[in-house]
Amino acid sequence: MKIYQAKINELNDISNFIRKNFKKKNHILATNKSYFSYLFKSKKKLNFIICRDNSNSLIGILGFINSSYTSNISIWTSMWMVKKKAPPMLGIKMLMKLIKNKKYNNIMSVGINKKTLEIYNYLGFYTGKLNHYFIPNLITNKKVISKIPKKKFKKKKIKILKNVKTSEIFFEDIKNMFNFKIKKKEGLYKDFKYFKKKFFDNPINNYRFFGVITKKKILSFAVLRLQKYKTSKCLRILDFYGNQNFLKNITHYLLDTKEFQNSEYLDFYNYGFKKRNLDSAGFYNVANYSKKLIIPDLFGPFIKKNNEVFFFINRNKIKNIQIFRVDGDQDMPVNKKNSF
Repeated sequence: MKIYQAKINELNDISNFIRKNFKKKNHILATNKSYFSYLFKSKKKLNFIICRDNSNSLIGILGFINSSYTSNISIWTSMWMVKKKAPPMLGIKMLMKLIKNKKYNNIMSVGINKKTLEIYNYLGFYTGKLNHYFIPNLITNKKVISKIPKKKFKKKKIKILKNVKTSEIFFEDIKNMFNFKIKKKEGLYKDFKYFKKKFFDNPINNYRFFGVITKKKILSFAVLRLQKYKTSKCLRILDFYGNQNFLKNITHYLLDTKEFQNSEYLDFYNYGFKKRNLDSAGFYNVANYSKKLIIPDLFGPFIKKNNEVFFFINRNKIKNIQIFRVDGDQDMPVNKKNSF
């Protein structure tokens, strides 16, 4: 049995392994080779740790995605699975292969199974859950996606920070006006190269960006996508860069857009945001309400249920780390063009 980083010519083997062993049929990594290459190709290798048995058959895979490409590199795990009759703890052995590579600051995973939390805690990892916040559209009566009791909610007054401008921004704005290095000293660093690949080079998903600007500098900006299901829509903040104190300015701006006014709600999965900043931005915490409130997360396929999103980081303490719903492979498309 051997565990090593996969080479480019092993792409088909990994893709076939996913097709045969993943619980959901027609996974995009098994059917779309160009998207597979976009996500995992790295020079002459693939960002996959794989395991082959003594007969050279593939019995386990563990993908990973960089948070940066220049320095302070952290990685998220992706497509982590082993065959049913694989040796015990093979998945953990592949993970340890990644951890022993000292060039990575953090090994993280978003979207882990709640049942596995005890294993990661035993390994000394920090585990947690993303907070799920939302702002309901109290004008629309359409509730195809969500279930929101109107009597429980009212529009919050948002007091924005003055002397700044909030607007939609674009690639050249972000490239020239936002300083990605401001987060470099923190535990999780996302550089411009990561950002460009994740959002602008994405061959399937389309995103839009809304930011707070002053003196030709972008102080903060959010990454959004309009999620459609049947005859309805919801607006989702998937990532956030910069000073979180300006979140209120961005939500205040978004609530007046036709995108929000034609949506059932705006939601935001996050970890590391201060409660006061979320409250002052007009958000409600999904966890504070009964099951009568439903703000779904899963759209591929769509499941009309609330969803808890757990994560781990291979350290026992974390500080100043922010994690979002889009991190790692958590915004993987379902073989369709996701447009705004």
